[in-house]
Amino acid sequence: MKKSSFFPLRWLLFAVFVTLTSAEALAVIYYVKPTGDDNDAGTSWATAFQTVQHAINTASSGDQIWVAAGTYKPTTDTDRDISFSMKNGVAIYGGFNGTETMLLQRNWVTNVTILSGDIGTANNNTDNSYHVINNSGLNSTAILNGFTITKGQADGGDERDDGGGMYNHSSSPTVSNCTFSNNFALDDGGGMFNYSSSSPAVSNCIFTGNSTLGNGAGMSNESSSSPTVTQSSFSGNLAQTDGGGMNNQSSSPSVTNCSFSGNSASALGGGMKNFLTSNPSVKNCSFSGNTAAAGGGGMRNTLSSPSLVNCIFWGNNTEISNFNQSAPSIQYSIVQGGCPAGATCTNLLNTDPFFINQPPVGLGTSGDLHLKPNSPALDAGTASGAPATDFDGDPRPINAGFDMGFDERLKCVTGTVVYVDASAPAGGDGASWATAVQTLQAALELAKYCTGAPDIWVADGTYKPTVMQGGNTDRHKTFYLDFNMKIYGGFAGGETLLSQRNWVTNVATLSGDIGTTGNNSDNCYNVIYASGLNSTDLLDGFTITGGNANGSGVHGSGGGMFNSNSAPTVTQCTFTGNSTVGFGGGMYNATASSPTVSHCIFSGNSATNGGGMYNQTSASPTVTNCAFSGNTASSNGGGMQNNSASPTVTNCSFSGNSAASGGAMANAGSTPGVKNC
Repeated sequence: MKKSSFFPLRWLLFAVFVTLTSAEALAVIYYVKPTGDDNDAGTSWATAFQTVQHAINTASSGDQIWVAAGTYKPTTDTDRDISFSMKNGVAIYGGFNGTETMLLQRNWVTNVTILSGDIGTANNNTDNSYHVINNSGLNSTAILNGFTITKGQADGGDERDDGGGMYNHSSSPTVSNCTFSNNFALDDGGGMFNYSSSSPAVSNCIFTGNSTLGNGAGMSNESSSSPTVTQSSFSGNLAQTDGGGMNNQSSSPSVTNCSFSGNSASALGGGMKNFLTSNPSVKNCSFSGNTAAAGGGGMRNTLSSPSLVNCIFWGNNTEISNFNQSAPSIQYSIVQGGCPAGATCTNLLNTDPFFINQPPVGLGTSGDLHLKPNSPALDAGTASGAPATDFDGDPRPINAGFDMGFDERLKCVTGTVVYVDASAPAGGDGASWATAVQTLQAALELAKYCTGAPDIWVADGTYKPTVMQGGNTDRHKTFYLDFNMKIYGGFAGGETLLSQRNWVTNVATLSGDIGTTGNNSDNCYNVIYASGLNSTDLLDGFTITGGNANGSGVHGSGGGMFNSNSAPTVTQCTFTGNSTVGFGGGMYNATASSPTVSHCIFSGNSATNGGGMYNQTSASPTVTNCAFSGNTASSNGGGMQNNSASPTVTNCSFSGNSAASGGAMANAGSTPGVKNC
């Protein structure tokens, strides 16, 4: 009996295994691009579909849909009731350029993929779709990732008055890396409306510029809807009634690592409104610059008692207003003005959190709620229930304790040096080589904001910029040099004296090669950007490479270094392999910039004008003991071009440079002082 029962069971398990693995193997990726054809197979970029909804309708549970950059609409006619509708088990990904073979290759920031409700007359919202996306009965296996959802116009009566961007009815999809912008609702939920036990998981999303005549311009949660919202920002949303950023009615979402700034309500709750037994859990969130005409610029609670932990409310027109038996619990938080009436407060601070850029009060999207390294919010939070990472994905804690607000950051060092080593273990505080920070950007911020402006010592290794300047794509990232900074490269990682370093042996490289290695088309425009510096600001002992300034304006010159009205001291540096479609492949000195450049090498840089260096009107750099070799300019000045500029060039060599005019140096309206060259 035992033997006869064993074999059927074994074969049954084997059959189940085969069925499961076969189902997995049959999972399909469907492709969509603007130039595709819905009559094709849709199973490759070459045979891609043209419309997103056709791909959704074709897909089965377990399938994925990859959507290339472009604008997609739910219908080609003018029926305002037609929306995109997601499907359980189907993952829809945007952010592709149309050549990728792996999901991780996409970039939803660069390859903007838009789901638009603008189905009628272009830019005339009166004939737009009521909902860009309309979902019913979904669970977490329905995935939307990497899209911009815009121009929904929910003004059609009844449910058509809610959720211009996304309407979820008894639906809990997973929504990540999405932007909800410029959507409208006549009633509730301009960006997203969650109704009737809808609890989507929303992460790394942006809600901005949405509006409603009712409640919850960014998001409205109603009728037992309790989404999980993490690492998301709400800014510049306008509610003509309540809840500029978020409105909760009989709903208790979990909101973690989020920012609420510049949202506005004509009545109550500029940042968030909680009404009728809405008791959300709000952890490590920052509220600033929000406004409400009738109370609760940061948050308004009516018959609701949320839990606020590790949060910051500062710089709203009013902070937290409690009404009608509302009794929130506020722990380990900063609240301007102190504990609000009706609240129970524990370990509360009433002191300026020192945001990087305090936003003005009122509707808008300016400001930066990241913390300065001297913020009192650092290490002042509680570990109990704190998230493992912050808004940016940085680990918590970084220092000895957990920070308040959506940002976790390094504290100021007590010594005179910040140490940087790309090979150091994660989590260092920069106070010694043993605890060095891994990125130069972290050290730049410590030097900028900390008392005494400590010097920066950088060990050998390659460092890439992480802060954007003048744009919002990866290519806009640059090392932004600020006042009172002395930055030294060339350390092995154990030195105790500056004289012990050797920048020739221990090469510290500042690289703009942030994308595909060796493909400069996706490199940073400017590796270094300096503005308003003087001769006491120092860059010493680095190799600067991989800048590709092929954009416009600032981003069309100075691939290696762009100096704007700046006169820093640059010494013992090598500028190599930088390029620009404009001026100054290695270095561009804009009007009135007069850096002191000594013992530097400019080699293998290219530009239209000034392959190695370009000096613009009234720029008068002092260039001493430098070598310019192998630089090229398609027009003028292979090594250097001067345009109405007066540099002093002493003890320098120019060899192997080439240009259509002035291989070594080209001068236009300039009288450079050239000695011993």
